[in-house]
Amino acid sequence: MQDFITYYLYNNYLACIDQFVIRQDLLSFLEIMYNGMPDMVNNVFAQIDFEAWIYNVGPDPTGSLNFNNALAQPAIDLANAYIALNGASSPANWDIYLDFTSNQ
Repeated sequence: MQDFITYYLYNNYLACIDQFVIRQDLLSFLEIMYNGMPDMVNNVFAQIDFEAWIYNVGPDPTGSLNFNNALAQPAIDLANAYIALNGASSPANWDIYLDFTSNQ
């Protein structure tokens, strides 16, 4: 996977991408990795459910990626507190925002 990510970023570092570019780059990468073995390329490529990876909502289809961190839930709670106050004021703990990173 790391090799593909490196390949993908190198090929697209100044480009605008979409799901079609991802598919094409993965196919090209597999063709390089399995040079002369088109059956292997087709077998690996056929096992990937692009619909689930790109269009479905929720965790990744493998269930192996985890994007949670210590400040994720407090960030969600703070956002919900602002919504509950309907813009009339800030929640009492608004200053926790100052500890957030761009991921939160």
